[in-house]
Amino acid sequence: MAFIPSPVEILTVVRQQPGRLSVGDEAWCRHRAGLLAHLMEQVHPWLRLGSGAHPMTGLPIGMAVHAAIVVCDGEQTGIGVCRALEAVLESPMRPEDHIRSYAVIREIGHRHVTCFAKAYAEEEPLRLIARLPKVVLVRVENGHAVPLFA
Repeated sequence: MAFIPSPVEILTVVRQQPGRLSVGDEAWCRHRAGLLAHLMEQVHPWLRLGSGAHPMTGLPIGMAVHAAIVVCDGEQTGIGVCRALEAVLESPMRPEDHIRSYAVIREIGHRHVTCFAKAYAEEEPLRLIARLPKVVLVRVENGHAVPLFA
């Protein structure tokens, strides 16, 4: 049977000022288990679906970036392209892990928003998988970063 991913669940978004992006805004998301297990499926004796992409690294980092996009209300504002990031992997992601991702806005510039983000395995207590001290998001039009607020 084909793998069908579950949609990301937005747990909370806390705004300092309703209807406006502000430093200190936070978001928590939940990513259901299954995608890593799917990408680890063997399609040939020496090849897995996720070969070449290192999903145990890329998925938790991407999930933390997703929380940064959510806190920036990326679907409405268009702020959803990751221009740069710094990441530290703290522990491995397991195929059965549900992941909680978190992000907080640290800086809002003319063309970018900088967030701090984390990804945790959802267990008691939460187990830190990835810490992203810096996620820089931009809004892109015609292949270029554009001012966020005209």
